[in-house]
Amino acid sequence: MADALTTATWADLVGLQRDPQALGLGEWGALRLALPTGSDAGATTLAVAAIAAGVRGDPTTALTVEQVSSRELVSAVSELAGTDTGASATSASTTYDALAALENAPGPDAPVHAVPVTEQQLASTDSSTLTAVEPQGPTPVADHPAAVLSGDETSTRAAAAFVDFIRQPDGAQLLTDAGFGVGETPDVEAVAAPSGPVADALLSVLRNPVLPRRATVLLDVSESMGTTEGSATRLQNTVRALDEQFQRVPDSTELGLWSFSEDLDNSLPYRVDVPTGPMAAAIGPTPRRTALTAGAAALTPESASYSAESLLAAYRDAVAGFVPGRVNSVVLITDGPNDDPSLSTQDLLTDLDSASDAARPVAVNVVMIGENTDATAFTDISARTGGTATTVPTSDSPDFFDLLGKLLY
Repeated sequence: MADALTTATWADLVGLQRDPQALGLGEWGALRLALPTGSDAGATTLAVAAIAAGVRGDPTTALTVEQVSSRELVSAVSELAGTDTGASATSASTTYDALAALENAPGPDAPVHAVPVTEQQLASTDSSTLTAVEPQGPTPVADHPAAVLSGDETSTRAAAAFVDFIRQPDGAQLLTDAGFGVGETPDVEAVAAPSGPVADALLSVLRNPVLPRRATVLLDVSESMGTTEGSATRLQNTVRALDEQFQRVPDSTELGLWSFSEDLDNSLPYRVDVPTGPMAAAIGPTPRRTALTAGAAALTPESASYSAESLLAAYRDAVAGFVPGRVNSVVLITDGPNDDPSLSTQDLLTDLDSASDAARPVAVNVVMIGENTDATAFTDISARTGGTATTVPTSDSPDFFDLLGKLLY
């Protein structure tokens, strides 16, 4: 594992964390970097700051809270929060706890393969089985400056005496033997140290990661979606709310857009406007975010609402395209009952059962705009697949925007 990491940069660790093939080590799988976030989170904070700065592309300039909140860095830090085994990389343990776990279980099947540490922490373990690896590029530095603070005379004199002590050869050697580099200037380019608010923001994302999803949005474009609510139609409000999520979700999320009405695509009631795939993957020369935005903006209200057959087709496609290790779902947005006479609710439930696969679970999450005479049927459908059914009174409301955010972000 150490040999495979010799050429990796700090930014590379994002891609190595979850991908079992990235290191080319077969049974070892992915990086499985443990990230303790308990009372002793200093090394974790420095490592994550170095990774985030590397992803941003300017590691020697200090990160800002605004940058940490950007889609790019939220996505990168969130990717670090889990491993290829599905286990969380974070814990309330200390760095020394994580080091002990690594030392006690060093094989390919171990839940942890690596832990961020300072040189001093590694030296203090006195371990002969742990191997140090320094990622390429600017390095984070754990600096411990000495300062004498004002206070009572005894405390002030004691602090000054300690500072004098560590400036003497014997005192400096004592700390050097403990792994500290007293008075040293690093001979490598250093990553800009994160400020307190930036460190807090990084740890907040790490503890509350935005997990990648695979979701197919199945959008009703029946005539009633042309109803005006607020300053726009239901469809226009929905497109605006969806576009906000299209721009917000991390690159690792997979999204697709289907629309449905009656005979929307020749004899089919549904149309695949943008096939479901990773946000980072372009569709031909067009970035996926652009394709999703353009595809949604081009939709217009059509005729009836044939949701049953459309949902069954989208569900089958989602099961076939299932991606392990993430939430897989179909998000059905509709403002009316199913007008399709060819497929009853009971028949749809039977067909969904036949199409389901316990090893490839896909939830159907239904968002109903306004009162819906088929609300009970949609609730039964979502419950059968492990999803949710929620009614919002209007498309022109913060609740509608927030709900789509929870289902897609």
